[in-house]
Amino acid sequence: MGPTKFSLLKRRQDILHDQFLAHWHTVHVNILIHKGRHKHYNQSYIQNDFQPSHTSDDLAFDGAAQMVPQSIQFINNGFQQDPLYAKFVRPDEDLFLSPEKCVVLYCQSEGHGNIPKEANQRKLLCLVRRRTEMKEDAFIATWQVRVRHMLEQTAMTGLRGVREHQVLRGAATNMGNGSQQGQPFDVVEELFFKNDESQLSMLRNPQFLDSFRAHGAMPVNEGSNVFVTQERLVYEGA
Repeated sequence: MGPTKFSLLKRRQDILHDQFLAHWHTVHVNILIHKGRHKHYNQSYIQNDFQPSHTSDDLAFDGAAQMVPQSIQFINNGFQQDPLYAKFVRPDEDLFLSPEKCVVLYCQSEGHGNIPKEANQRKLLCLVRRRTEMKEDAFIATWQVRVRHMLEQTAMTGLRGVREHQVLRGAATNMGNGSQQGQPFDVVEELFFKNDESQLSMLRNPQFLDSFRAHGAMPVNEGSNVFVTQERLVYEGA
């Protein structure tokens, strides 16, 4: 599939999740597209809303911007380095984000199974971090075994497809100051289901949660994260 960029977003502490979404979906999109040259750097842009179970929930991140870059060269010299970003986009980010708590990831992506073509899907989005004793190559091989096993069980689980994004080495940065973040996550995983019931059933399945530790990852909520996610396609193509 090629490269994918994720910006993991954490809202300001003094605003609610709904206020974060309202600004992100409207004001911020307008600035990105009409003042920040966002389309110059990206082929497509999806906003992923991480949906809390309760209004009082404080998630590790509130959402994720998901882009397909126009070129792999933009990893080191792209949107965040454009003077228009500093002039227009960053001041707006400060109005609804805590940039120092936001993380930018560049990944190499691959799809498995039946990935839905329809826009605005509901899905599970997983941020996966390997255990400290696991070497990177060994972890990726072990994690791919998990993916294959999940796809073999689709008739029982309602899983349609899996999109795997392996975070490139040295391609994770802090949105606030641009510093490298080491390897905060190793894989971003999107899980697509036939219906909402199948999605929630998977999320509540102890075997699914145990599969993180069993395949070399840190457990959910102890280094790895799983979010119930609503996509919103902002644009695709010119």
